[in-house]
Amino acid sequence: MLKTLFTLILALPLATQAGTVFSDGFESPDATGLNVVPSGWTITNGGTVDIIGFGCHSGIQCVDLDGSSGLAGVLTHTFNATLGVNYNLSFWLTGSQRGDVNTVDILLGSAPLTVSSIASNASATEYNLNWTATATGVASFSFHNLGGDNVGAILDDVVLSTSDSTVPEPATFVLLGAGLAVMVALRRRMTALRA
Repeated sequence: MLKTLFTLILALPLATQAGTVFSDGFESPDATGLNVVPSGWTITNGGTVDIIGFGCHSGIQCVDLDGSSGLAGVLTHTFNATLGVNYNLSFWLTGSQRGDVNTVDILLGSAPLTVSSIASNASATEYNLNWTATATGVASFSFHNLGGDNVGAILDDVVLSTSDSTVPEPATFVLLGAGLAVMVALRRRMTALRA
């Protein structure tokens, strides 16, 4: 009987970890202005982004992806990825509100997404990008406005989360171990009573 119970327990699916890995609505009071690097991000490509106060999806601050230097920077955030875990990047893009059309390249790990022809008057729209990690280690996601006219699409409410992973929660192992220990103790006691 103990063998049957042990087999049934091992056949149960492991619990999954799901939740938010990173989120940013760009509301940090120390990160406002032109050509500013938002807290927790890096900018590459020699360009810049601006923290602005109009066209935001929510709150009072968001990011103009084509800063005031004449070269749009690549806005990047790094995180620790786990092999086999499915990551979802959700974010909101709004038109520049200043009379132009923009295209934004997004990259999550090795998964690309291009949002093309974002009209100046385009309202805030949510986008999602999924990627399953192929290794454990440092990974990143980035946003790059294709242009260089100091007027870019507006980014807000970026959230990186995990879902549908097969990574067991630590509590799963604790419960499994405790259950097995109780079963072994009961089995020993039953054997001792029979003798």
